[in-house]
Amino acid sequence: MASDSIFFLLFHDADGHWYAAPPGFQTLLRHPIGQGCTRLEAIDALVAHPEFVDRANRGEWAPKPRLVDFIEADAPRWTTWTPFTNIDFLAEAATSAPAEPATAANTLSSI
Repeated sequence: MASDSIFFLLFHDADGHWYAAPPGFQTLLRHPIGQGCTRLEAIDALVAHPEFVDRANRGEWAPKPRLVDFIEADAPRWTTWTPFTNIDFLAEAATSAPAEPATAANTLSSI
C-alpha cells in the first residue's frame, strides 16, 4: 500500500482525540472514520467500521492497512467537530411557533 502513494490519514482535534480516515477522505458524510484516544485505537475503530469493511471487500481500500500506510496530517479544515447534544425538537418548535392569527372560524368556534 505505501508503495503506491495512496495513504490513509491520521489526525487529531484540539481535545487530543485521534481520527483515522481512508484514502481520499472528504467529509464525515462520505467516508467512515475511526476515533480513539490513541493512533492505534483510531485505526482499529476505522477498520472495524461496517462501511469500511464493506468498501474494503469491494476493493476500494486495503482491508488491513499497516501503520506505515497512514500519514499524520492536520485535521481537514472543512471538518467541524461538534459534540452531540440531545435536542427536543418538538418542544423547541412548540415554544418558538408563532401564535395562530385570529380568523373568523377561530372566533366563531370559541363562542
